[in-house]
Amino acid sequence: SVEHSGQGRYGDALNPWGDILAVAEAWCVSKKDAVLAMGVASGVGKGMDINRFNADKTYGPLTYPFLTTNWKFDWPTKDEDRVDRPPVEDPAKYQPVYVFKKA
Repeated sequence: SVEHSGQGRYGDALNPWGDILAVAEAWCVSKKDAVLAMGVASGVGKGMDINRFNADKTYGPLTYPFLTTNWKFDWPTKDEDRVDRPPVEDPAKYQPVYVFKKA
């Protein structure tokens, strides 16, 4: 799970860009027509970017675009299906799956 990369929780080295690097590495080694299905905690619609150090991250309007750099959004195709659900007690519990294509 990419939101734990670089957090040091599972013995990996501390790296504030570990998650971004992991997704970028997937882009680098994938074929030209590759597809990426990714589900991470999302706070985009609520304007929340959260880094709970040594635990996980919630990707909001600032961090989600960096995470998916070079990938083209593909699914869901309807705008209303891309909107975050109403807040829950723990934002990390909402992890929608989005599909991207290699750009």
